[in-house]
Amino acid sequence: MDVSIYGGIELIEPGFKRFYLAPRIDMRKDDELPEGQKVLKSVKAEYESAAGLIRSEWNSENGLKYFCSVPEGTVAELILPVFSDKLNINGIEHLTSEYIKEGNIAMTLSSGDYEIIQ
Repeated sequence: MDVSIYGGIELIEPGFKRFYLAPRIDMRKDDELPEGQKVLKSVKAEYESAAGLIRSEWNSENGLKYFCSVPEGTVAELILPVFSDKLNINGIEHLTSEYIKEGNIAMTLSSGDYEIIQ
């Protein structure tokens, strides 16, 4: 199985000056899968851009834990599915509703490392 799409690192502008972090979280239930398949519960994806390492990592074992790195001088457009009405971004609690756009969590991230928990 090609799991590269599940990391969700996608180019918007040349040189990854602006890019999407839109991981494809496997939202299926075990009983919805063909026999012998299992729900994908975690992914770690990295891309070495000209500006530095872009990282997208998620785990859906218990809610959603998402980790990402946005290199210096770049901007990421983050899109995540909604798992909870509460959102923790780098240790600070937020209401998920503050970031809802078209049924998903959407926000612009500047350079840095992020831990987002739902």
